[in-house]
Amino acid sequence: MIPTTFDYLRATDLDAAVEALATAPGARALAGGHSLLPALKLRRESAGTLVDLWPLRGELAGVRRDGDELVIGALTRYVELETDPLVTERLPLLAHAAHQVGDTQVRRRGNIGGSLAFAARAGDLPGVVLALDGRIVVQGRTARRELSIDELLVGDQQTALADDELIVEVRFPDRGCLGWSYQRFTRRTQDWPTVAVSCVRSEAGTCVALTNVAARAVRAGALEAALAAGSSPNGDLAALLGEAIDPVDDLKASADYRRHLAAVLTRRALVAAG
Repeated sequence: MIPTTFDYLRATDLDAAVEALATAPGARALAGGHSLLPALKLRRESAGTLVDLWPLRGELAGVRRDGDELVIGALTRYVELETDPLVTERLPLLAHAAHQVGDTQVRRRGNIGGSLAFAARAGDLPGVVLALDGRIVVQGRTARRELSIDELLVGDQQTALADDELIVEVRFPDRGCLGWSYQRFTRRTQDWPTVAVSCVRSEAGTCVALTNVAARAVRAGALEAALAAGSSPNGDLAALLGEAIDPVDDLKASADYRRHLAAVLTRRALVAAG
């Protein structure tokens, strides 16, 4: 299929991009395009105007340290996340997960901001950012604001972004890492995960986030609390996860199978993270 007719605008700077999103009819931001463009072709999504953000990579890409935080520009590509020295050293979970996304072509165009803004329930990075307590900086016409990843994610392909807002950077606390694991199950290597589990252990405790077991990535709060109290989940793991997850049946898996996968992958992740 082919998409319906739309206008194309190549943004010249951040202010122009935000202005276009606010004023152009049916404006949608185009970052990497690997999620939005197929959805447009299938007519699951529509756009009156595509605002191409790629020219903004000079101001919206890159990794830097800012005090006790690591800051990653929204247009930083997956291939850059998996190879950047600061990310591989301080956020190894993110570097590893970025390498699991799609194929080489996808990773050389897709980027962290686009993934979070599209907010697909099965997307790899929302759950990883959730486990790492990432905070999302967004720019609108009149103001810049900061959201927790919990505040940003609303549902499947739904976020708290206003129509005139763009993600400009993602900020992570630089806690160091005592152990981590990213466990994902797919039918084919390049698929979005049927279920995935992100686990990171630091001096602040153990964080566990699950992907594709609810309408959005979720934290396993009851499990984290049990681990913080020194409990070993053992046979109670499924019950602890059951408070956080609400899987659905689809062509890839039944809800019951997703519950089973969530428990199996979480146990593996906890063992691997130490």
